[in-house]
Amino acid sequence: MPATLREPRYNQIASGLYGVLHGDSHSLMWRSESSQLLSDDLLERLGRTELETGMESFYELSEDALFVYQFGLLWDIDGVGKRYLFTVLESNSFVKAEQKAFNTRLWSWLGRLSCCSCSWKPSLCAGV
Repeated sequence: MPATLREPRYNQIASGLYGVLHGDSHSLMWRSESSQLLSDDLLERLGRTELETGMESFYELSEDALFVYQFGLLWDIDGVGKRYLFTVLESNSFVKAEQKAFNTRLWSWLGRLSCCSCSWKPSLCAGV
């Protein structure tokens, strides 16, 4: 792997975007600079994932506040096929912040709509 990756967040510790590569024996082969503060326990759990070559998995680890994308691949090195598991993790904080902002806007719109419907047609709000 190159010393630095094109996506700058992979090169910044605790950036929220992390990359990890596990070998066929579930051993950690490579990790991005950004992943240096991820726990060994988390990395071990990720490495135990069994994915066939070409298969992928996407899920959320809510207890770790991370989204996880994993891809099983076969890499031909000197004519020998070696299996690897590539994992990309991203903090869910951005998505959670967007959800919170959306919910706030939605309730604001619904509140305004409710007030407008009562002023346009008071019979709609009778008994409310």
